[in-house]
Amino acid sequence: ASLALFALSFSLTYISDSRCLSTTATLLMTLAILSISNCLIHSDSIKRATAFLIPYSFFTYTIHQHPLTLAQKLLVMKMNITFPVATLLYFVLPFMIIGACVAVGYFFKRVSPRTYAICVGNRH
Repeated sequence: ASLALFALSFSLTYISDSRCLSTTATLLMTLAILSISNCLIHSDSIKRATAFLIPYSFFTYTIHQHPLTLAQKLLVMKMNITFPVATLLYFVLPFMIIGACVAVGYFFKRVSPRTYAICVGNRH
């Protein structure tokens, strides 16, 4: 139901010329996003995943921008990218880079915990 509400509000936002309809679509989209996030927050699998990811959140925050920018520029320069592929990369690449940053943080913390603690300001 939440995804259907999201799809409806998304389509209304781009089809409508009316301010009232656009405002209604924005309200529906907000409700849909809140409903979806509520379902995700209360999921046990999400809780386990976030328990693993939270210790590396600051490391990921500080390091992700440079690899993301580099990967985007390299892909654009080296590949003949069509619009659908570029759109897919725009949405998928950040998740891949964040996953790589978490993996680097995990191994960095295992190999050299003191250096990792200094790099992240002793945040846990």
